[in-house]
Formats: sequence, structure tokens, C-alpha cells
Amino acid sequence: MNKDFFTLLKGDLITDIQQIGFADIEDGIADMSISHQFLFIEFDSQMLKFESVDQFSKMQIDYVDEIEFEPILDEGLINAKNSISEIVLNDTLADNKVISIDLFGIEKSEKLLRLQAITFHLVDGQEIFLDPTYIFGINIGGEKLRKKWQENLIYLSKPVPEKRTVFLK
Repeated sequence: MNKDFFTLLKGDLITDIQQIGFADIEDGIADMSISHQFLFIEFDSQMLKFESVDQFSKMQIDYVDEIEFEPILDEGLINAKNSISEIVLNDTLADNKVISIDLFGIEKSEKLLRLQAITFHLVDGQEIFLDPTYIFGINIGGEKLRKKWQENLIYLSKPVPEKRTVFLK
């Protein structure tokens, strides 16, 4: 992973946010179960894959061309994906351009980027926060979730990880 990882997103809009999982079809109705271990955010020209790692304490980020995952499925289950952009984004028809990104507890190497959390700041003022310490994997929310995450760290006598901000204007 090179130092310009997020500069490829400069000027891009968030176009979709996808969760993956599996579905079980019973009586013609699909019941989807979400795998919170993965989350995909699609931009105009890129797609980022977020994966909860290290026993749900960090997340690993990578660029991918398409949604990819290898679920362990029981017989009769099928792979599934679900767009949550209409739930997460304040307005899916608005200018959802990312203007800055806060990276918490960054660990960077040539091939990997791992974080303790990440916040995307959109041009309309919305904040999208990803928390990999959620008991089931990656939790997604806004400013309230970020503040709760920081308060929980303090409550557990853990320091809030160092924050690095990348501006994409």
C-alpha cells in the first residue's frame, strides 16, 4: 500500500455502500444474514473493501475491482449483498464527495493498510464512521458512533489512537 492510498479518491463521490452475507430462501422469501466482517464502499472510480481483522480490533483496507468474499455456506444458502447507502447517506442524490478522512491508529506497510477506525467527512457535512471493534465486525454510523467509540476507549482506560487526517479537496 503506497503513501497515496486515499489520494486516488480525490474528487470522487460515494456512490454505494454494500454489506455482504448469505440468504436462505424459505417459502419463496429470502432471509438475509449480514456478515459484519466485510463492508464495501463504492466511489466514482474505485471500490474499497474493509475487513475486520485481529479479532475485531482493527480493520484492513484494500482496493478491489468488485465485491469479493469467500463465505462458508451451509447447503441451501446463497451468497448475498445488500446496499445500505440509502440508510447511511443523508441524501443519496446529494453531492456525497469525500473532502477529508480521519485515520485512527494507522498501521501501514507496502501492501496493507490497517486501522483502528476511520471517518469519512463529506462535503455536505455528514460524517461516516467505521468501527471494527463492534462485537460482530464493522459497525457503520456517524458522529454519535465515533463519540461513543472514543468514550468506550476512555472507559476501558485505553488511549484514543493517534489520528491522521487526509484532505482530498
